[in-house]
Amino acid sequence: WNVSLDGKLMGATEYATGNMAVIETATGACRPLTNYGQWNQKNGFVDEGAISRDGKWLAAWHYKSAQEGEIRVTGTDGAGERTVYVRRRLQHSEWGMPKDWSPDGKTLLVQFEHETEQRQGTTEFAAVSVADGSVRVLKSTHYTSRYRPKFLYSPDGKHVAWDYPPSGDTTDGDLIVMPAEGGREARIAASPGHDQLFGWTRDGHILLLSNRTGRNGLYLVRMRNGTQAGEPEELRANLPRISPVGIAGDGTLFYSEGVRIGNAMSADIDLSTGKAASSPAPLVARYPNSTEAATWSADGRFYTVQRLTADLDRTVFLIHDTVAGTTREISTPFRRHMRARVTWSPDNRFLLTSGDTPGVTGIFRVDVATGESRRLGQGGGVYLEWSRDGRYLYKVGGSTRNQILQEDTQTGQVRTVYEHDKLVRRFALSLDGKLLAFVSGGWSDTELCPLLVLDLASGQVRKIDEGMYSHTPSHAAWTPDGKALVTLRSGGQAQRFWV
Repeated sequence: WNVSLDGKLMGATEYATGNMAVIETATGACRPLTNYGQWNQKNGFVDEGAISRDGKWLAAWHYKSAQEGEIRVTGTDGAGERTVYVRRRLQHSEWGMPKDWSPDGKTLLVQFEHETEQRQGTTEFAAVSVADGSVRVLKSTHYTSRYRPKFLYSPDGKHVAWDYPPSGDTTDGDLIVMPAEGGREARIAASPGHDQLFGWTRDGHILLLSNRTGRNGLYLVRMRNGTQAGEPEELRANLPRISPVGIAGDGTLFYSEGVRIGNAMSADIDLSTGKAASSPAPLVARYPNSTEAATWSADGRFYTVQRLTADLDRTVFLIHDTVAGTTREISTPFRRHMRARVTWSPDNRFLLTSGDTPGVTGIFRVDVATGESRRLGQGGGVYLEWSRDGRYLYKVGGSTRNQILQEDTQTGQVRTVYEHDKLVRRFALSLDGKLLAFVSGGWSDTELCPLLVLDLASGQVRKIDEGMYSHTPSHAAWTPDGKALVTLRSGGQAQRFWV
């Protein structure tokens, strides 16, 4: 999102509900503009977007399903919501992110991502007419996972600028400037480091973030008619890792400094009553507000948590041995997907999760003893399970995420073991490896999300529970004897279902 030219309003997604909203920068108050409900597929929700320079309009990508996506605009007074663009690619996925409005308010700059479920997707930088939704592609390039830069008009509307990694390495962005009507692109302020567009100044120069000296700094690049007119001037050195939001007309810079906070906790549960038998306590007390993704090994001897650090391009795991009473730290060269589950191998030798390395999304196996990580399988996956012999991966697939896939890690062969009529979520493989429990359903707050069990040998599915009305259905876990499933319901109460 960005900020209005007067610096008074900032566009936003109200993440509690998925609605378009504005933030009043003077007070920090967040005011929702739409009323879609709470993260549901029936009415959809919005993701990234842009506020117009005069602060009167918001544009955002509105999502319902893999087949339904569009750009909507609405007034910052909450009136006048309408659709200006409907997705073009009907056979493959498309995700759009409005980035900026032209100075005259007639055109949107949009970053499109296509076919991201494939190994070789594409990213487009395009101009979209607010009047009729027509698209003019300025640049088409390779898709780089989760690389979503600033894409901005110059103050006079004659040029556009963005940054993007030429090789797919997310730590090696290049700054690009091009005529707004299309034409030859120019690389600006080239360096071997990572250059990130912050924005245009009101007099037509460029501010960029760069680590070209080995440290993060803010630089001014003077421009003349869309071309570089001097060497970059460092304005501020030794900056923390920040993300640009925008520049107000008076020169005020708005930015975010992302901090993830979490505590991996443990508590005893009385399964006969579904209530806690002890108070929750941190699994790793020495790192307060800095742990998440706790996972126990199948035999209960080990658990791992992710330690949150300032280095967002790496993942640090803490491995605790409950018998020896020791804790070790493992640092990996990939970034774990925020919602990806971490799974132990049956022999406690490896961890399995999904994440990103520069230019590559994958499933990674981490050696607990050595810390060595190896990419397994194709693509990524939030919900993963490991077969009990360690050979197969179970994951969600299909364009609408309605398939359960089995991938042979030795041959790379993938087969569909089950295809459901709705979204598949929340895996849990039984200890004998024969049954796979999962939750079905989307983000609707009017749709039940049932708990199902798939027999991997026969392909038969049984409904264990009708589920609950929720846009975030609960995880399920098997009891050690494999006879029951435990789920966590709203209100913090555990419930057991006999299988």
